[in-house]
Amino acid sequence: MEVYDPDGTKVTPYIPCVDIWPPETITEASIHAYKRLEKRGEIKIQSIPVNRRTGVVTVRYLADCPQQWIIARLKKAKRDIIAECSEQIKV
Repeated sequence: MEVYDPDGTKVTPYIPCVDIWPPETITEASIHAYKRLEKRGEIKIQSIPVNRRTGVVTVRYLADCPQQWIIARLKKAKRDIIAECSEQIKV
């Protein structure tokens, strides 16, 4: 199955995934990890809505591999981002 953006460009990642974050659990590092994977072409973020009433954050994206693998990649990217920030603070 091939997926296309509204503008007609082909999207390589095609496995639909949804991550649901309870209120006040998603961090800036987590959001940056999603964006880093998107820059690498591993995922295509569709939306990141926040429910104003409940505070739940829902991240919808298309992935190039099973969701469990993406979650492992997100954890690694988040660790790398935190390490990079720690290094910048030391300098």
